[in-house]
Amino acid sequence: MFNPVINTSHGSISYIDTQGGGVPIVMVHANSLCKESFRPQIQALAGIRRVIAFDLPGHGASSNAADPMRTYSISGYANALLEALNILGIGRFVGFVHKLFEP
Repeated sequence: MFNPVINTSHGSISYIDTQGGGVPIVMVHANSLCKESFRPQIQALAGIRRVIAFDLPGHGASSNAADPMRTYSISGYANALLEALNILGIGRFVGFVHKLFEP
């Protein structure tokens, strides 16, 4: 498992990638958290599936957004992560999202 950074138009996005097999599981944390909140799940799935956990822009080890008005929204975060996945060459994945509460 390694913890690199992807440079996107939204800023640098930090992530964990287990490099396992199969369709990757992409983990996205809730607001004010970071990718390390998924550490138990990542450890449990390592060696079974490829797991990628991102720090959203402005969270954890990711940089602040290059353009906050563009990035700091649900659609902005989604665009940033889809851009990062595209850079990684991932077109298909299973999403695993942590949400703190219902609106």
